[in-house]
Amino acid sequence: MAGGPHTRVRHSPAGKGVAHRVGGRVRPLSTGIHRWVRSFLPGLQNLKDAGRKGRGLWRKFLGQPITWEGASAPSSRSGSMALWRAYQRALAAHPWKVQVLTAGSLMGLGDIISQQLVERRGLQEHQRGRTLTMMFLGCGFVGPVVGGWYKVLDRFIPGTTKVDALKKMMLDQGGFAPCFLGCFLPLVGALNGLSAKDNWAKLQRDYPDALITNYYLWPAVQLANFYLVPLHYRLAVVQCVAVIWNSYLSWKAHRL
Repeated sequence: MAGGPHTRVRHSPAGKGVAHRVGGRVRPLSTGIHRWVRSFLPGLQNLKDAGRKGRGLWRKFLGQPITWEGASAPSSRSGSMALWRAYQRALAAHPWKVQVLTAGSLMGLGDIISQQLVERRGLQEHQRGRTLTMMFLGCGFVGPVVGGWYKVLDRFIPGTTKVDALKKMMLDQGGFAPCFLGCFLPLVGALNGLSAKDNWAKLQRDYPDALITNYYLWPAVQLANFYLVPLHYRLAVVQCVAVIWNSYLSWKAHRL
């Protein structure tokens, strides 16, 4: 059936047509596609604005003490806020020392979780020397090395945009993480008294699995860390997330 000059004629999806007629003119279907894409741009802008707001709130929470208005807060919550403010003051006064001690404490906590919840040793069979060894590694190796790496990375890529955060994450996970694990596992073995031969065999056995497991967790965490968190809080944030990771590393490093 023939239509008039203002009749819209659409081809079926199975047809070969690539245009439609409106008002006597032929317009390409790409025009409709472009309009459809443009309709999503406001939504994408809203997501971008929401990301900026979330980033600002996160930094405000980290950088400023939170005050309670009106009724007094529950004692446990106010106590937690007091500890957090004390930590902020100590971090501002002695940033390097506090970061290193934080790493050591959380490494020790990870080992306790590993021994009690994963290996189920019980309090009587808990290896206190092993926990102290992990705390020593946290203070003497993990804290200085990871904290120093974040400083170098921030100087090398000083920006804070999403692209900068992505670059930092790729350098961190592509270059630093494999080297860090390759040093950490044999270091634990040496402190546990393994011979060079046994230590090398253990590294060959455990390193690939540890590196693959690392990539399940850390790329997403580090991307958020580099984009949202100020430099002097990054090690603490990573170590808080790493409590579970430290439990895994402790179990992996001490598994014979």
